[in-house]
Amino acid sequence: MDSCLLLLLATFVFLVVAASGQDNSTMEPAYASCSTTGNYTGGSQYKKNLDQFLAALPAAAGDNGGFYKGSVGAGTDAVFGLIMCFADSDASECLDCLSRALAGITAACPGSRSVNAVYDTCVLRYSAAPIPDAADLDYEPPVSIATPNTSDAVRAAWVPLMCKLAGGMETSPLRISNDSTPYSGPQKGRMYGLAQCTRDLNASECNRCISSYANRLWSLFPNNIFGALRGYSCYLRYQVGAFDVTLPPEPAPPPSQAVPGTGPAHPPSPQAVPGPFSPAKPPSSSKTGVVAVGMSVSLVSVLVTLGLFAFLLIRRRREKDRFREEAREQEREQGAILDVADARLKGEFDAREVETVMLVGLWCAHPDRSLRPSIRQAVNVLRVEAPLPSLPARMPVATYMPPPDAFYYTSSVTTGGTGTTQSSMTSVPMK
Repeated sequence: MDSCLLLLLATFVFLVVAASGQDNSTMEPAYASCSTTGNYTGGSQYKKNLDQFLAALPAAAGDNGGFYKGSVGAGTDAVFGLIMCFADSDASECLDCLSRALAGITAACPGSRSVNAVYDTCVLRYSAAPIPDAADLDYEPPVSIATPNTSDAVRAAWVPLMCKLAGGMETSPLRISNDSTPYSGPQKGRMYGLAQCTRDLNASECNRCISSYANRLWSLFPNNIFGALRGYSCYLRYQVGAFDVTLPPEPAPPPSQAVPGTGPAHPPSPQAVPGPFSPAKPPSSSKTGVVAVGMSVSLVSVLVTLGLFAFLLIRRRREKDRFREEAREQEREQGAILDVADARLKGEFDAREVETVMLVGLWCAHPDRSLRPSIRQAVNVLRVEAPLPSLPARMPVATYMPPPDAFYYTSSVTTGGTGTTQSSMTSVPMK
């Protein structure tokens, strides 16, 4: 039996180690801002404080429902920071982000004293100055799924949903609000939403951040059944169809003063039920072998269960990573047309106007001249007096008529004496 247990334990360890070897031990941020001036050096006190701060974050955030804000050190070498898991990630995804993100952030932003990083399931910030209590309105490039010709149905569900989410933020000590509204579009059902802020923001700053994100999402994607903005201070997501939300436990209320002579009422403790991991009376000598075998079988089942759980968890993580990468690639392809906007605008432009100008330009440059618009048609589209043209997803291959075998030219010679003109036509073959 001992050799069997040893074999099972070795198998379990091998599965975990093999899976860990195939997965990256670090996680790259989806969007990051790294300072480039006043960088720290490898042996500086700031680097030592930063390493200490990052090492303590997983346990501190894990014990506080996926959020922690604190500091290490003092003076110019002090490190201030926070980390928060997004509420649409489960406990395993949260812990995965807490550990893998911290392991790779110093490589993604080497030497930076001020770092803001957004991941798929968490956000991380640290700086040499205290993290401000005002909302940072910067955000990761948005993710969306477009569905044309459903703007009325989307608006009818989206506007009241945003109002519900904003109202829920004011009363939530966790700064998390999730709700739903009816949706009457092609995929009839309900539209669900999630709004979340870092818990160091007050209700006013949190609402300012969520309102800014809502306006930005509606400006960019008014016809979409799914949209999300992840930022350094808040997170907003909506979609048609339910998605999982994991709410951390609310902070415990402050202890109340006990009345002298009385104590807090405690429910009666349940009776302990004997089991393989519960205390039990020492067995008699005649039953020692039976109990040993029973405990061994229980240990075997635990090891097998743990191995299966580790395998399924790792496979699920890989599938989610692949799905998110495909969604990002699709979004990059759909939103590439907006990349022509001047980077100095920092995203502060009307996305519809940029899209309209680009589409009209492509329309006017269509390889097939018969499909190009007239000036009146192009102007009407630019004035939003006509719908956008329907262009193919890829540029058509330009075709031209084959050149003739020869071209001709005429020449004339005038004779001065007689005033007569002679004309001739010459054929020149194409080489």
